[in-house]
Amino acid sequence: MKNMKCKKCNEELTPMPGKSLKFCMNCAEHVPQPAVSSGNIIKVIVSQFGDGLFLDPSKLRSLAADRLRGNDAEMLKRIDQAISEKILQELYALKSVDEHGRMLKMKVLLSMLMESYNEKRSYEIINLFAEALGFNILNPPKSTPAPTVSVITQQAPTQQQASPQIKQRTQSVDPAPAINSIYPFAGRDWRVLDVQHGKALIISEEIIEDRAYHSTRKAITWEKCKLRSYLNGEFFNSLGQDKSRIVGSKINNPSNPWYGTSGGNATYDKVFLLSLDEVCRCFGDSGDLKSHKGWYFKGGKYVAEYGKGWFINDQCNDARIAKDSGGSACWWWLRSPGLFPDNAASVGTVGIVNVSGSYDVGWSGGGVRPALWLNL
Repeated sequence: MKNMKCKKCNEELTPMPGKSLKFCMNCAEHVPQPAVSSGNIIKVIVSQFGDGLFLDPSKLRSLAADRLRGNDAEMLKRIDQAISEKILQELYALKSVDEHGRMLKMKVLLSMLMESYNEKRSYEIINLFAEALGFNILNPPKSTPAPTVSVITQQAPTQQQASPQIKQRTQSVDPAPAINSIYPFAGRDWRVLDVQHGKALIISEEIIEDRAYHSTRKAITWEKCKLRSYLNGEFFNSLGQDKSRIVGSKINNPSNPWYGTSGGNATYDKVFLLSLDEVCRCFGDSGDLKSHKGWYFKGGKYVAEYGKGWFINDQCNDARIAKDSGGSACWWWLRSPGLFPDNAASVGTVGIVNVSGSYDVGWSGGGVRPALWLNL
């Protein structure tokens, strides 16, 4: 607002850097605020007042509304949607995360938004605030026409035709599902974790039920446990005709990477649970599993140290949270062993990874999230 004067007293108005004047400092006359074009209004505001506003969303929203002055209702709507989904705080927490981890988490946030908004709007919301923080933005996938396949059909000859005629038509083939998207299968929603050579690795989006890892507390591996028998028997058979699309595969069962507890022999399964390595790799890898950065209780509080600790508590927690059909967050089993051979690793209700295994294998309250490879 440089080179402006008050219309009442003619006093020159010179705001302080990064500030705006609403009233004349000489006569207290209201100073009209010029409307600004939206562009990335959040980036403009952050450049003036600092990114600490991400921790005070209502103030940031108020500043945006003041500057837009009703000129861009859609921009304010995007801001409101981001605030309601707590996107501001989630992105702000990524300032200290490395670029790779940040992009993974942003993709998780994008997937969360796409459960409520369309793809275009979800990208707009994420990138509006990511750009204001100086992050690399997410690029929407390029839209390409769905592949087609030629189908040859036989037509009956007419009176004028001496021989059958061949006619070409095309039909659309669904493209492979995107990683982290929701894929319907056998009456349930599944989250896509990987896509390879016409097959997708999927995991149930919800906890399907509570069930013990084994029938009793004892030293046991995935190969011999009752939960594996159930998933590849009763559960598999309950899928009806859909089960014909499931691909059996060799499942490696490595030892616990922190404590060396044996994971037992490799198995051949149609349905399985994720391992410690897989849950970290598929839901965002902070590197803490490999570096053994663990949290544990010390001196009256939880602390993290390398080479010590019981569980992983990182920026990927939210992505690992699973809920039951009633919407309540639940902990869920992994197939890897814990600290001792009579317990198994798990994911907690807030998404932490219990590498040490908080529950013995006979505990009946563990959530089950089956995973499987599916022919597309």
